[in-house]
Amino acid sequence: MKFLVLNLPYQSKIIRKYSCSYFARGFLYPPVELVRLSTIIEENVIPGDEVIFYDAVAENHDEDTCIEKIKNIQPDYVFTMTSVDFISSELKFIEKLKLFAKNPLVIIGYIPSLYPDDFSKYGAVLDGNFETIVYNSLGIRKTQQKTDFIEIIQNEKLKETEHNPDLIVHYNLKFIKNYRYKELFSKGKSGFTYWSFGCPYSCSFCIKTYNQHKVRFRKTENILQEIKYFAENGIKNIRLLDDNCTLKKSLLKDVLKFQSENGLKFNYYGLTRIDLLDEEIVDILIELNFKHIMIGLETINENSGREYNKIFNIDLEKTKLLLKKLRKNKVEISFFMLFNPLTEKFTDIKSTLSFLRTMPVSFASLSYIIPYPGTEIFRKNEQHIEVQNYPEFRWRWKKDYYLNLKKHETYFLRNFYFTNPGRFLNLLRLFFEHPSQAFDIFYDSLRYLFKSNKEREDYF
Repeated sequence: MKFLVLNLPYQSKIIRKYSCSYFARGFLYPPVELVRLSTIIEENVIPGDEVIFYDAVAENHDEDTCIEKIKNIQPDYVFTMTSVDFISSELKFIEKLKLFAKNPLVIIGYIPSLYPDDFSKYGAVLDGNFETIVYNSLGIRKTQQKTDFIEIIQNEKLKETEHNPDLIVHYNLKFIKNYRYKELFSKGKSGFTYWSFGCPYSCSFCIKTYNQHKVRFRKTENILQEIKYFAENGIKNIRLLDDNCTLKKSLLKDVLKFQSENGLKFNYYGLTRIDLLDEEIVDILIELNFKHIMIGLETINENSGREYNKIFNIDLEKTKLLLKKLRKNKVEISFFMLFNPLTEKFTDIKSTLSFLRTMPVSFASLSYIIPYPGTEIFRKNEQHIEVQNYPEFRWRWKKDYYLNLKKHETYFLRNFYFTNPGRFLNLLRLFFEHPSQAFDIFYDSLRYLFKSNKEREDYF
């Protein structure tokens, strides 16, 4: 039997994860969840089976090229993952793919699991617990010699199981062409991984509140084995894909101790919350050689913070000193900010910029909040949302709320970067040090500014 794990093609470079997907500008991460799945399948198949991982995005293959390659592979089973924001175009390709698949597909994704009846004609639909379901199904296939693997998966889906992050020690690097993937503003080979899955917080805008609201950490010994494996394979940078890479202080200490004892050193990159930073965590991040910490601040507006279930109880002046310490030790800092067009105005963007001027932050972005189904913010504001389900999946605020989107975004970016000499010079330095990545970002920015619809109907 041939098992194909497919990262679906897309017309531009995107990063596809179960809980979110976004455009890759100047960087590209592998779909680690699919690479992990490939490893789980390979370690649990019957002798003679073949497992193939095919990343059409990284290979830059269009739909026709992808179909031709799949015809040549002639897989018995195809596993694929859909995106949250790109689901409509992916569904059109899945329709084509279905014509050439010997058996029904196994479709993994947040939207398919939210609307399983809309995807039932394609095959088995799996949610965020897909690793455990596939692992259990492979075990049944191996011991009972059953041939209808899709039927086994469908039956396993009905059982109550929980995501087990330790079904493998680490994913097998042989499945990916490592040179195709890179972290932003980095040099050398990068490894991408999760130390934990899920999130313990309940932000009203986040789709993890639907079925990934419990955090599960991998075993520390497996993480340390993976670090050693990365080192043995020439990895210089490690990008942690966790929602909060500073959630477990004891784990960071164990990693630091392990690296020190084994003479290992990497450049680390990761995401966290501002209220998870303290003096000890900051010192550990510096000792671990973090190069970039990305912080989901989202809003400084108290009303929006309450609506998002995200009120930070922090000492702002003390936090500012912690951030300054990170910057002094050459750790780049990013803030992610949200704008709610229902409740916020242009003056809120000005207030946000005034706040950011006082913070030692290298990068920041402003995004209009999207009301995803399954979230609290969707449930509370349905009267303001345009809903389109199968086959054109879209959930956006009503069109009028987007009329000033581009103006707001460009105003924010211009004033954040170009009115602060320190940030602008830092940006120039990074661009000279990483010219190819800088060009990708610059080109995409120009295309967005001059080619996208003035009223942002393309966004709607």
